[in-house]
Amino acid sequence: MVLFCAAFSLENLLKRRKYYEILYLLVFMGITFMLVAKINILLLLVLIGCMILFRSQLFNYKQKAVLLLTFILTCIVLIIYVPGLKNRFVEILNSYNKPPTGVAHDSTNIRIAIVSCSAEIAKENYVFGVGFDKLQDTLDECYKANYNSNFYETIKYMTHNYFAYIFLSAGIFGLIAFLFYCYKSLRIILKVNRFLLYIMVSNIFIICFTEDFFYRHYGIFFYQLIFMTFVNAYLAQKEEKNTAIS
Repeated sequence: MVLFCAAFSLENLLKRRKYYEILYLLVFMGITFMLVAKINILLLLVLIGCMILFRSQLFNYKQKAVLLLTFILTCIVLIIYVPGLKNRFVEILNSYNKPPTGVAHDSTNIRIAIVSCSAEIAKENYVFGVGFDKLQDTLDECYKANYNSNFYETIKYMTHNYFAYIFLSAGIFGLIAFLFYCYKSLRIILKVNRFLLYIMVSNIFIICFTEDFFYRHYGIFFYQLIFMTFVNAYLAQKEEKNTAIS
């Protein structure tokens, strides 16, 4: 939601010259950095960088290059010198090849453990899956069997990948059905052809590779809310055009 709002404010700033949107953009950037979620920070940086390059009508090419370079350097300085941000990225380098042991676990090696157990479960259950109601218990059993740590007891860790969640729960047929839903949604999105809708859908489906986004009720709710808002606006506009022609 914050990324979507940031894209909306930046679009108003770059395309419509609504300079007061800078205040909103700073707030949304601040929220993203305070949440210290690596994927959200990276997506925000990519979003702002691409919009400066490809959506701006305020600057020429040299100004865009200088602005983009300044933005990148500022982000690098923040990541290096702000302890909370720095620790999140250093953690990736320090923990990606160290399995959870005892209390020595963090978001990086826990995710590696999740991916390993997901792959192990998939090998034996790729046709029909283990069932939606049994997936969490199956993952916990794998964590217990393979890792000398109780990280999975204090917090329940699902797949952290919605595609894997569907595949492990419902098998290859369930995954095909979900991919078909994604395909149908994409066709509608291309027909509606709105920049902010592209941003929202791109962010969500990228996040689906790192989080069980649609597993959570607010995930599917906000996705459908924003998606249908754009669809209804497109249908209303189309109807107005047809009425004007007739």
